[in-house]
Amino acid sequence: MTDTPPDRPFALRPATADDAAALARVDTATSMKPWSEAAFLVEIARGDRSYLVACSDHATARDGEVVGYAGMAMMDGDARVMGLAVSPSAQGRGCGRLLLDAVIAEAARRGAPVTLEVRPSNDVARHLYRSSGFSDAGRRPGYYTDGEDALILWRDADRSAATTRSAATTTNGG
Repeated sequence: MTDTPPDRPFALRPATADDAAALARVDTATSMKPWSEAAFLVEIARGDRSYLVACSDHATARDGEVVGYAGMAMMDGDARVMGLAVSPSAQGRGCGRLLLDAVIAEAARRGAPVTLEVRPSNDVARHLYRSSGFSDAGRRPGYYTDGEDALILWRDADRSAATTRSAATTTNGG
């Protein structure tokens, strides 16, 4: 996952261990159960994960304030969105869309369908995902620590590839 075009108010770059504290701050400002700096350090170090940070100033992507992040894990050939959060100060300005588009592009580059879980109560995130071609595929009861279910979403453009691969795996004894 790579940098953004210069016409955007935010810059994207791969997350590094130096970003873990900033990612934890964004998560604390946006999540009912935020990840710690240590959890982000583990995630960033994993080889099957890709994390991006969104910085507030395209001209100074390396020095700009981290205002958002997105994480993706490759699991059984699928690209699973591990998290996507934008600081309240940057919300409503296209940062979340930019991060999601980058995840979708990276998944496409890898030939992987995209899936994620989202709280049914998170209307803003659900709107973003639906406007990017995601739709409901199921529900995970009690998924979140507060007992709320999670909606399982797949990107419609990717769903047929996932279904075909799953059928082939089942047919081949996988």
